[in-house]
Amino acid sequence: ILKGQSPLIQLLDNRMKEVFGQLAAEEKLSNGNGGVPLNMRSGIQIATTITTDAPESSFVSLARVKFQQRGLTLYASQLATAAELAVKVGSLAWDLYGDEFLDTIILEALN
Repeated sequence: ILKGQSPLIQLLDNRMKEVFGQLAAEEKLSNGNGGVPLNMRSGIQIATTITTDAPESSFVSLARVKFQQRGLTLYASQLATAAELAVKVGSLAWDLYGDEFLDTIILEALN
């Protein structure tokens, strides 16, 4: 079972990968603001009280619901948070290094 040979483990793994992929694609398509938070774009101040628990983002809420719909209710919150972090890392990597990767791919295709 630990090697991922169990049909149940493979099914759950496939479901998680599918939801992660959907969430990443939806976030990229719906993120028309270039990844800039609302308070930086508009000057709106967030509550000044310091709390230890940050409010759940709309992405995490949507992701949690999607994971629950796919039968992963037990770990939906943790998976949703992990999906948000994965999308942020992917977006940051693309923003920083995307042009270099595209340049390399285009140059290799031309040669």
